[in-house]
Amino acid sequence: LQQLALLKGFDLDKLDPAGPDFVHLVVEAAKLAFADREAFYGDPAFVDVPIETLLSEAYNSERRKLITDRASLELRPGTIAGAGGKVEA
Repeated sequence: LQQLALLKGFDLDKLDPAGPDFVHLVVEAAKLAFADREAFYGDPAFVDVPIETLLSEAYNSERRKLITDRASLELRPGTIAGAGGKVEA
């Protein structure tokens, strides 16, 4: 769901779904969502998952700015006050 929230900010209808620009956006959004998974997601019986923030337009709008024309090689989890932990790459 978070990956879809990130992709919501791009005009995917104008891109060829088999083209490099489309694939690049999908992969970069996946990498950001997976980085957040490492920092924030867990068993809700043991961890307070800030799901409302992780799926919010405000949070994903900021995360979306990290997607540029160049692929990132970094693990880049977001920051949510009072949530998450250090992620070792």
